[in-house]
Amino acid sequence: MEQEMAIEQKNYERDSSLRQILVITQVEIDQSKSHLIQKKSALIGAKINLENVQMQLNQLQISILDLQSEYHRSYWQLTDNISRSLDALSNQLDYEA
Repeated sequence: MEQEMAIEQKNYERDSSLRQILVITQVEIDQSKSHLIQKKSALIGAKINLENVQMQLNQLQISILDLQSEYHRSYWQLTDNISRSLDALSNQLDYEA
């Protein structure tokens, strides 16, 4: 996208030079300028989209970290609950024996 914009910039500059020496018409220079403006606009739009995607990626990475943290917390809670339940069951079996 940036390469296309650079090409349009060169085309416009070339066309402007040719216009100064009356080789091309004003219509042609206006068309060249219009193409350049379109490419600049497309480039700006692409950069904005890229920034939005990067923000979404950052948010997803944060969500992944939160989910991993929650998973580990839940895992250790379950492990602790299982251990306590086993201890209680073992104590109860020892008491009954």
